[in-house]
Amino acid sequence: MNPGPRTPQARILDHARPRPHKTGLRTFGAEILSVMLKLKGAGLSESTIETVGNRLKHLAEYSNLDTPQDVKRFIASKLVANSYKHELGKAYNYYAVCMGIEWTRPKYRF
Repeated sequence: MNPGPRTPQARILDHARPRPHKTGLRTFGAEILSVMLKLKGAGLSESTIETVGNRLKHLAEYSNLDTPQDVKRFIASKLVANSYKHELGKAYNYYAVCMGIEWTRPKYRF
């Protein structure tokens, strides 16, 4: 008979561990870090750089950052306010400029 952990709290911790999100998409950690370093060199504030990095990580989790049409499709289909869609587009624009990707940023009215 397996008695399990001595405390009930330990059993809860076993189930609460975060699991990695697996999408099968390519990871873009190095590219995002490169963009963040270029933004720091351009003189943007630390909070702006952190926000752009978080938004790029979110986009990379659900779309392919090397394909602008994929990113546009994801942003357009996201059920959020147009102001947030605008901010996602602005973050991807930083990425596209730094990586030399041509794309037309969508316009969202808010």
